Amino acid sequence: MYKDYFENKKVAIFDLESIIDNFYEVYSETFQKILNDLRVDWVYLPDILKDGMTIKEMWDEISKQPYLENKAPYKTIYESVIGNLMKHINDEETSLLTKQGFWGLTYELKEEGGFTLVLKSELDEKITKSLMYNLDLSNTFDLVVYQTDPLKPKNLYTQIIQQIKKYKLQSKHCI
Repeated sequence: MYKDYFENKKVAIFDLESIIDNFYEVYSETFQKILNDLRVDWVYLPDILKDGMTIKEMWDEISKQPYLENKAPYKTIYESVIGNLMKHINDEETSLLTKQGFWGLTYELKEEGGFTLVLKSELDEKITKSLMYNLDLSNTFDLVVYQTDPLKPKNLYTQIIQQIKKYKLQSKHCI
């Protein structure tokens, strides 16, 4: 069905946060804890947070809520989110899994299709590496690109295009 989509492609880019089955729930729990710490209990996160949003996008949406008086700076929120994420990642009760079909797809792309696999993460190096370790992704990807300064996020796709040039590939080769 999607075979035509893969023709003439040599690079597959995966987004770390979107390949984890229940990562949206971890984000929601993390932001709910932060809001509780700020003594904000009336914000209904499912109406605000959408799967695929970055931490900055999530906080920007939360900050737009009327009557939110205690608007902490993004740096403070980011550090709190990262601290809570590390607790979740390292908590034995947290079960982080890749989405169904992920392993079959990556095997088919890499081993059978000869694709270069790229992992993009909007998180910093420490969280990205922790997630990769817990999900056993360490030997799966050829290139891992993450935010080097999450307080001033950069467009990671630009960085990916620059990096894949080392493999003699171009953006037209990416899916």
